[in-house]
Amino acid sequence: MADKTVEDERITIELVKYFLSVRPLVAKLDAIDADTFQSQGLRASKVISEILLFFELAESVVTRAGQLRDRVVAFVSWAVHEVCTEAFIANAERRPAEASRFGIILLCARRYGVCSPMLARVEALIRSPGYFAVERLPFRHHEATWLYERVTNVAVAEQLVCRSSLLSRFTHPSMMARTDLYAKTHSAMFETDFGRRRSEHCAIFPDVAIALDHDLAYTFCDADWDLVGEICLTQVFLECCGPTFQQADAALRSIYKKFGFIPSITFDSRTANSLPQHDADLYRFIHSYHTTLVFGLLIVCAANAIPARIEKSDIEPASENVLAAIVEKFGVSELDYGPMNEDWFSDDFEMGLDTLIDGYATRCYVSHGLGDARALLEQCAEHAGPLARDSHAFYARF
Repeated sequence: MADKTVEDERITIELVKYFLSVRPLVAKLDAIDADTFQSQGLRASKVISEILLFFELAESVVTRAGQLRDRVVAFVSWAVHEVCTEAFIANAERRPAEASRFGIILLCARRYGVCSPMLARVEALIRSPGYFAVERLPFRHHEATWLYERVTNVAVAEQLVCRSSLLSRFTHPSMMARTDLYAKTHSAMFETDFGRRRSEHCAIFPDVAIALDHDLAYTFCDADWDLVGEICLTQVFLECCGPTFQQADAALRSIYKKFGFIPSITFDSRTANSLPQHDADLYRFIHSYHTTLVFGLLIVCAANAIPARIEKSDIEPASENVLAAIVEKFGVSELDYGPMNEDWFSDDFEMGLDTLIDGYATRCYVSHGLGDARALLEQCAEHAGPLARDSHAFYARF
């Protein structure tokens, strides 16, 4: 455990230094050609806010690293000047709900002792009656509530607490869009203050734990490392880390060890390699920064969180006949971006059997329909674990 703590602190410091180094790339985001970089309108203010969230949560590690703190303070000061402009603040003063966009910057600035008149105006807006005077999606309401409580140190009035959440009901990823999965993970982040406040979700809604395992198996088998990281975070926050978490956490560490970053589902190595070096660096950043940052949050939050009740278990490795059944169902070409492609991982990583069967059964449902998903589960029934058996029972209800 001590070795893992040392390793996690080393990775955290490495990632803090990386995000400090990309400031010139972040500064370019609002002026780039979106088609060339396939940036989908990514804005510098969003990236800055997310980096500052990581810095805020990693503050204790940063402080122990000595002079690194001074560099982070300089970055935070630059971020406040870059994002909290007179134009943006004046617009938010007409519509105080917009202040939530600046809330994380305010929290990080406080953590590192950075002061600014603009930040005082942001705080006044979050404290104002107009802050809650709009309709938000449930997970966005959780975020707004979390920011209000962190900024003001005042609990939100009962009538403003959002009771609707995907965390409060049984779900299965075969029926969900990626946006639904993100809504679930973000609700957990804000409801638990990134793992610093205990949640009773798993006690009140016992289906939550296995539903998250299904989500993790599917996103793992889809090589969607951004969602894999966020679902792992959710399991840390809700204290339900089991064998599927162990495997996904090991996979992310293996990918980071091999590449030095975690690519997103939009990253295309051929596009990156076709660009001039300075453009390739920016492209790689755009299509890996969030996934890499989520990995950093997982490392930091797992260390900061209330100690989880981790269910440890040996992970049964995938057998040749199960792999053959999956290849037969999908065809090799459909698997070249998933974990069946061993190029993702360093040599010490091994795929687990139950996760593999369950995740590819969900992919089968999404790509080919219910009949094929059932057929794959039945073909692999001899090797099915708790997840695959639960999915088989779920599909039998239709």
